[in-house]
Amino acid sequence: MKRLSIHEITQANNFIYGMYVKFGSGIREDEFRSNAWMAYMEARKKYSYELTSAQYWVDVEKIMWDKIDEQKKYINNMYRINANLSLDQIWGEYKESIGSLFFPAKGNFVNGIVFWDYVNRLGDKKVRVIRLITEREDDFDIMEQLHMSLDEYYELKLEIKEDMREYYEF
Repeated sequence: MKRLSIHEITQANNFIYGMYVKFGSGIREDEFRSNAWMAYMEARKKYSYELTSAQYWVDVEKIMWDKIDEQKKYINNMYRINANLSLDQIWGEYKESIGSLFFPAKGNFVNGIVFWDYVNRLGDKKVRVIRLITEREDDFDIMEQLHMSLDEYYELKLEIKEDMREYYEF
């Protein structure tokens, strides 16, 4: 395989940047560029080419699209997993999310005392999870710190949502 020349690197960078500007929404630029370069190197191996050949760039674009689609599916899957674990979902007829109880717009000392008194009665694991959530830890860090599996954590969060719903109605 031929070494990359400065001219080829420049052409590939320009091509990748053009694709990012047109189609890179929702993906960080560094992640997009990384996957696009992997796709470019794959295309270089797969096809014989001349940089001036339009067909070569069509082939490169197809391989890049496949890589970008994989990346977008991965990102969407991560958002979906995080969204399912979120306490900021609105359930049923409630107008406020469960998470709004944790981070009120204006602090209220009495409500805070009543809330934490209620939380402390839920059990040790739930208290630790709620404390970490209020400290703005993300779900995967909480699972790691508390040595919990995804299933166990998800079940506990569902229980916490129900507990918070009961608190809200109280």
